[in-house]
Amino acid sequence: RDDMDQVLQAAARAKDLVKQILSFSRKSEHQLQLVEPYYIIREVTKMLHATLPTTVTIEEKLDKDVGMIEADPTKIHQILINLCTNAFQAMEGEKGVLQISLQRVDIQEEAISRGEALPGEYIVFQISDTGQGMSKETRDRIFDPFFSTKAVGKGTGLGLAVLHGIVQDYKGFVEVESALGAGSTFRVYLPAVEDMEGSLAVEDKNPVREELRGSEEILIVDDDPLLIQVYSRILSELGYRVTEMTSSQEALKKVHSEPRRFDLLITDQTMPDMTGAELAAEVMTINSNIPVIMCTGHSGVVSEKEALAMGIRRYVFKPVLGPMLVDVVREVLDEQDGRAL
Repeated sequence: RDDMDQVLQAAARAKDLVKQILSFSRKSEHQLQLVEPYYIIREVTKMLHATLPTTVTIEEKLDKDVGMIEADPTKIHQILINLCTNAFQAMEGEKGVLQISLQRVDIQEEAISRGEALPGEYIVFQISDTGQGMSKETRDRIFDPFFSTKAVGKGTGLGLAVLHGIVQDYKGFVEVESALGAGSTFRVYLPAVEDMEGSLAVEDKNPVREELRGSEEILIVDDDPLLIQVYSRILSELGYRVTEMTSSQEALKKVHSEPRRFDLLITDQTMPDMTGAELAAEVMTINSNIPVIMCTGHSGVVSEKEALAMGIRRYVFKPVLGPMLVDVVREVLDEQDGRAL
């Protein structure tokens, strides 16, 4: 179970990172929530142990009880990966020591004198390496957009500039210590949050609540039989009656023959012969009372805005984990019941 939880976390993080890449050129809003950064940094260090060569020694000094920050967990993950990747690339011959620490500090008068932040409690990520280090001239420019010391084709020059922008958005700041031949240390300061309500730990299991159960009949259509099997099992265990179909055309025939049988349609977008959007449009023509949830990895054909405009109730990005699936199913069905009243 623990191994599978790690796989699911990795898949969810990959989804968020791909979504971030797709929207990289646009100014997007941060999805702020209360986050315990210890769990994110633990996830990053596990990945580093698995991916970096054994010639790099990873030293960790993590305080589990540092508290919380208000942030987008994907952005925090991005910051850590960026800094750790830079640290590794700075070590010649892929040999050296990568130090990662997490602590809580109280900054008072010195914050005011520096003019970088408000005084108060901060949670600090520190990434240090034993690499080649930087000159003062390079250090003064590392946060400039498109500035890079890497060879052509190795990096975009956007990484540290983006990192700096994210940290500033979160009312934090970054400190850099480096000298040629003496390695580099980056410290990211983010304001600590005291309120424990609504906190997110990456390892939370998010158990299904009793009010998410139901008895409605759901038609699930996806050309991946394994995926619909997983969806079906999750929903069936909550009392829903589920019909699985891997062909969108066969699904349309089923709705034609029994137009009032199904209470909800869950469909993939990218399918052979007939896309999810085409299937949804046909089904809503047959019976406008069947709400539709569309699941997609990424579609260049139908955007979320276009899907919602055509009457689709929810546009959900894959991978759709169990808690997300049951939440959105219950929300859409309850909305439909409200409309019927």
